[in-house]
Order: sequence, then C-alpha cells, then structure tokens
Amino acid sequence: MSNKENARAAWGEVRKMVGLEKSEESAAPVENKESAPAKPVKTVVEAAEPVKKVEVTVIAEGTTVHGDIKTAGDLTVKGEVHGNIQCAGVLQCSGTIQGNMSAQEVVFVAAKIKGDVKATSMVQIGLNTVMVGNVQAENISLDGKLKGDLVISGTTQINANAVLLGNINTERLAMFEGSHFSGALEMSGCKDLSSSFPKEVTV
Repeated sequence: MSNKENARAAWGEVRKMVGLEKSEESAAPVENKESAPAKPVKTVVEAAEPVKKVEVTVIAEGTTVHGDIKTAGDLTVKGEVHGNIQCAGVLQCSGTIQGNMSAQEVVFVAAKIKGDVKATSMVQIGLNTVMVGNVQAENISLDGKLKGDLVISGTTQINANAVLLGNINTERLAMFEGSHFSGALEMSGCKDLSSSFPKEVTV
C-alpha cells in the first residue's frame, strides 16, 4: 500500500473516531420550503352617517308675506309676515309678525310681535322687542316688553329692564332688579302650602 493510500486510510479512521462521517450520513437534508402566501386582510370601512342639513327659510328685510307659513326647518323673519307660522325648528325674528306662532324654539330680537306663541322648548324675547300675545313654553327669558299671559312648565326669567303686563303660571320664577311686572302669579310647584303651617298658632 502506497504512502498516499495509507494516509487516506488513516484520515478515514480519524473521521470515524470523531464522528464526522456519522454526522454527515445522519444529517437530514434541509428542505427549502417556500413560505405560504399571506392571507389577504379584510378591511371593513364603515361609511360615515351623512350630516343632516338644516333647511333655513329666510324672509328678507323689505319683504312682506301675506298668508300662513309652514316650514320643516328653521325660519328667520327679517321682513314682515301677516299670517300664522308653523315652524318645525327655530323661529327667529327681527322684523314684524302678526299671527299665531308655533316652533321648537323662538328668538325675538328688536321685533314687533302680535299673536300667541307656543314653543316646545325655549322662548327668548330680547331687547327692544314689543310683543302683544300669550306665551306657552318650557322656559322663557324676557328682556323686552310683553303684554300677555305666560304658561311656563319650567323657568320664567324676567331680566332687568323687562316689562311684563299679564299673569304668570310657572314652575320656577327668577325676577331681577329693574324689571317691571303687573299681574297675578301662580307657582305650579307650590299649589298647597297650608301644610307648612300648624292649624293653630299660640302666641
């Protein structure tokens, strides 16, 4: 046996001793598995609710309307209306109205009003407003002049410089210094106060 063959045989014995050949034989081939494609992610986009547009009807300054008005939204009167008004939203007036009115909320500023008002929430009779008519509402704030009766289920607020000639039926009353009131007052939340006093008082 030649020297080269002896050296190769010796190297083979060394490899067996250290276990290299066993490791190479037992080593399992590594499979190159391609990664599975990622599943598509479903994105749910909820459509935003459309913004409800409030319709506003405007009676411009210098315009006069003879006849009744019925609106599904708000109504602003800067001119004159001679007729009844049914407003599903907010009724604002800085002009003149002659007729009965019903609305969710009523705001008068420097207005001239002749007629009754019914509101499901608030009535504001602002400065320089003169009104002749009755008011039925949840709350009222008076800064102007009003000749008529009030039926208010919530709070009646009569501010300074306000003038009220008429009767008040309300749950709560706030009257500020400088205001003027002439009429009868009935507090619906205080109908029976007799129980607050003893039947016989000994002096």
